[in-house]
Amino acid sequence: MQLQPSSALTAFPWSNRFLVFLIIIGCFFSIAAGIVPLIVWGAVAALGLLFWCFTSSLKGLVLVIALSSMFVRSTEEITPFEIAYTVLFGVVVMGWILRRMSLGLPFTQNTSDRVLGWFLFICIASILPAIGQGNDLIKWVRELVPFLLFLPYFMVVSLLRSKEEIRWFCIAYLVLSISMGLVNVYDYWIIVSEARQAWELIANRQAPGEPLFFTTLIITILFLVYHGVWARRTIVFLGIIAFCVIALAITFSRGYWVGSIIALGCAYLYMPSDKKRRFILYIGSMTLVAVIVIVSLMGQIIIDIISAMGDRLASIITATTDLSVRNRMVESAAAMDEILASPIWGYGLGYYFNFHPLIPYLTPTWYVHNVYLYLWLKLGIFGLSAFLIWYGMVLYHAYLCVRRLSDPFLHPLVLGIMCIMIAMIPLSITSPQFIQKDSILFLALGTGIIERIYRSNNWTAPLEA
Repeated sequence: MQLQPSSALTAFPWSNRFLVFLIIIGCFFSIAAGIVPLIVWGAVAALGLLFWCFTSSLKGLVLVIALSSMFVRSTEEITPFEIAYTVLFGVVVMGWILRRMSLGLPFTQNTSDRVLGWFLFICIASILPAIGQGNDLIKWVRELVPFLLFLPYFMVVSLLRSKEEIRWFCIAYLVLSISMGLVNVYDYWIIVSEARQAWELIANRQAPGEPLFFTTLIITILFLVYHGVWARRTIVFLGIIAFCVIALAITFSRGYWVGSIIALGCAYLYMPSDKKRRFILYIGSMTLVAVIVIVSLMGQIIIDIISAMGDRLASIITATTDLSVRNRMVESAAAMDEILASPIWGYGLGYYFNFHPLIPYLTPTWYVHNVYLYLWLKLGIFGLSAFLIWYGMVLYHAYLCVRRLSDPFLHPLVLGIMCIMIAMIPLSITSPQFIQKDSILFLALGTGIIERIYRSNNWTAPLEA
């Protein structure tokens, strides 16, 4: 799949001279600083990196995705890492915007682009009802920022040229998933090695990055099924799958466990018949080997963890009596009462509402586990409708691509993205997929790839520039 280079991707002719200028300035300030040359050189290097990202939008976006753990793992407090990531992200996006403006190129290309653009406009325009309701504007900004991660969708659609570039995006996303997972696994191992009670295994679950492990797991399994031979890449695929299973297991997230089953079930229905037999063989073999190896190597502690996971999974059957599920039902009912009072315009981002939960310390809250109620509450019926229309359009385009694609790399990738999007629909009733930073990052990248492929004239070979 080769695309003709776009003039929009051409670097500024003076970029090299500017970098030389930065080096000269860096030398001057290093000599002048004397005592702290490393700080100055660090600043110069940072400026050089920012300028490179500004002039190389696609490569800069790959870097942004790979480093997203600085942002995804952020807390309620604003951290230096979050500020650094925001600056890097802003520079990449602004470089792309200014370049398209200078070339007179549109930012949207078809209906799905425009619908998503309207959704983002409604998110920004929600400052009007937010001011009217007296919402905290800092909270408004905090809730708006994750939605801005949809901006890479437009960049991916307009800049992608080849399968090689798609591979680089996949690698960057894998780097992000592994970096998040390594921290989670290390933190959890330290905790469980000191645990004295079984309840500590669940209470100290590592939730950050759940969507990353979920999405990486599904797509890697499909790549293994489509390209599985006993070769080096098979070992790599199996290693990634094992790591994602562990990272996803210690989240103790019932929703993502069920979501994985739904996504894999959908993938099985849409894959060719010859791949179905291999799929069943691989899934069965991996499950059996994983259980034997893990139990043999880790002994009693892993048995305790598996037992805790079993109890957690069994709670799905008794969901109506589960405290967490019952509390979310009360939360949804309270959110619906608020919605009925202002169903058209919503209350704007940053809006807090009170309810009487079963767990008292959760009130008041801005968070709604049911993402559809969240969007309706904050953005009104127009915001909810715009998002659902865009989501449905991209999902339909993904279905068409899956039916028509024959490329051995693109077919499992698009199939995996489509099945994950399907799984996210019921998953979002209890876990707000469409407002989480890592979920939005996946959607922006995945849907951008789908739309880029869908708009090509040839389904099996090059995409149209």
